[in-house]
Amino acid sequence: MAANPIYVETEEEIPEIIERVRRTAADEIPLVLPSRSRFGQSRFNFQLLRQYAARLGKEVSIVSPDPAVQQMAAENGFRAFPRIDEAAAGERREVQAGAAAALATATPPAPAVSTPRLVVKAPPRLPSKVATQVAPGRFLLYMGAGLMLVAGLVGGLLYVPSAQVTLTANATPFNVDNMKVDATAGQPPVRLRAVSITRQASGGFTATGVKTIPGTVATGWVTYTNNCPDLSLTIYDGFRLRAIGGIQFAQKGAPGGSVVVGPKGGDRGPWSVSAPIIATSPGASGNVGAGSIVQIESNYGQCVTVTNPGPTTGGQDEQKQTILQTSDVETARSALDAQIRKTIQDDLLKQVSTGEKLSDQIVFQPPDFNTDHKVGDVATAFSATMSLTAEGDIYVADDVVKAFGDLLQKKVPQGQQLTDNKPNIDYQVTNASSGGHVQFTGKASAFLAPKIDFDQLRGQLAAKTLPVAQSELTKMPIRSADIHESPFKLPFMPLTASRIHITYEVEPSVSPSPSPKSS
Repeated sequence: MAANPIYVETEEEIPEIIERVRRTAADEIPLVLPSRSRFGQSRFNFQLLRQYAARLGKEVSIVSPDPAVQQMAAENGFRAFPRIDEAAAGERREVQAGAAAALATATPPAPAVSTPRLVVKAPPRLPSKVATQVAPGRFLLYMGAGLMLVAGLVGGLLYVPSAQVTLTANATPFNVDNMKVDATAGQPPVRLRAVSITRQASGGFTATGVKTIPGTVATGWVTYTNNCPDLSLTIYDGFRLRAIGGIQFAQKGAPGGSVVVGPKGGDRGPWSVSAPIIATSPGASGNVGAGSIVQIESNYGQCVTVTNPGPTTGGQDEQKQTILQTSDVETARSALDAQIRKTIQDDLLKQVSTGEKLSDQIVFQPPDFNTDHKVGDVATAFSATMSLTAEGDIYVADDVVKAFGDLLQKKVPQGQQLTDNKPNIDYQVTNASSGGHVQFTGKASAFLAPKIDFDQLRGQLAAKTLPVAQSELTKMPIRSADIHESPFKLPFMPLTASRIHITYEVEPSVSPSPSPKSS
């Protein structure tokens, strides 16, 4: 019988609900969840509730108006209902179904209806004569199985065993230098592809040039006045004057190099004469106001006076300006060039697949370089931009090694051959040009030994007993021979020559000399 339902609060958590279920005496408990119940938002809560209910021996059903909560409860093994009355009706239906099942079990079975019975007898044994006629079929079956077994054994002897014959050669070092392999994209013998990349970079840089603008001297005019009654004066260029404050000037540029000032009231020339002057030192300090030049450095007495009716002008101090110089532009060019080259190389390396290598000679086109100021411009900073296009050649390293190995093979003297020892090959890219053209230059070291016809030797060894095979091998121009059979050892060599494998090499402790490092 179900107990009163447990009504869950909206904010009630899983520990509180489990505790309420544990304290309930009934075994069947409807758990009523409100809309937006915190418990009903987590699948993990239903899993925990199911585990604890099973441990407590409780059967919990979920009542919620939310279809999503009902589905989550059903997925975790709970009966789910939208309303509490449907939950009660569901329990009643289950009780009624249980009672009906019990009633059906208690009802006695109906009496059996008599049906006719059929009796099947065992077939009679065949006469001995007929049995003897069947025996040949079974005999043929056994013979076929035997033949198949024999064929399998013969096939195993023919095709399963193999022999590895290792010949230790009478070898001498063989070195070839200055070999060249030319590779072009899309053509043998080297698989090569040319990848073109264009990258751009910009940056701001500092101008460091210094331009000096010399100072200029001030110029003006003065007027000499002769108050002497009977003295005529000649004043030559270079005559020194001073202004108030000590600024020195010199007469310069008078017609004929001098001016003549006659006596006051006389007839020997004007007694008041103007003359051009110039400051003896450059600078803005030579710019003085009108009436500032009042001192004559030469001793003309008190009767000769001087003044400047207007200001002197044009004097400027020396100036230093920061300008863009050639070295600044080259510094910017070098910085951007190094930056872009590094970016291009990194991007090319990202396109290299397993087994490939990037040529260490990347072909760069002339850069497109521009600045926002020209050399000689007055500026403390400038911007520069560079665009650079490059082509990188990506090649399959094993193809290069094989190409050098093929060149080495072509240089083997007549009557000799290379041993099976792997040649040591050292190469580098010595020339790369646009369009996917690369030249490799390298050297190789290997071993030369007397030439042996391996096909003929395999035919001589096939089906021979091991002592006979070993005797045949001693006739060869070699140091020693070793025979190893697999997967099992037989007293004779494999019956077919194709199952005999021959290795022709020097002693394991010997290596080609010199031993260049592969690139």
